[in-house]
Amino acid sequence: MAGILCGCHSLPDDDTLTRNFLLHRATFDRLLSLAAEDFQYNRISAGTVPPIGMTAQRFKRYSELFRDLHIENGITRYAAFPRAVFVIADSEIPIGGKGQSDGYVYSPAPLAPLVARLPPDPLIEVRRGHGHSGGFRHLEGGWYLF
Repeated sequence: MAGILCGCHSLPDDDTLTRNFLLHRATFDRLLSLAAEDFQYNRISAGTVPPIGMTAQRFKRYSELFRDLHIENGITRYAAFPRAVFVIADSEIPIGGKGQSDGYVYSPAPLAPLVARLPPDPLIEVRRGHGHSGGFRHLEGGWYLF
């Protein structure tokens, strides 16, 4: 929390995210398969409390995958990207600022706008109820960084 308050917290850069993805591609695909089975949940936290209606055993499977993938904030689905699954590696909400997050997104449909490299300060902003705005960097298949 002190890092957020003093502005010292920084989100992972795209080289770090890409390396993590390439090292754990099969695990990302397992997470995606699990999330596809649980399409009724718009948000599955990487915290300690499962979504209402999810069994503790099922939530434990997510927690193990999040830990193995170094995912700090779970998965989220947004109405603006109806078939996409956002895997939130990290996020920050500076005092008086807009929330920012970065991580991975799987989408069976192409995402836009594409960028060659994500900037050090993410383009992506959390927009309450609307998902993310900004750019995406294509990894492979339907996987992108945001």
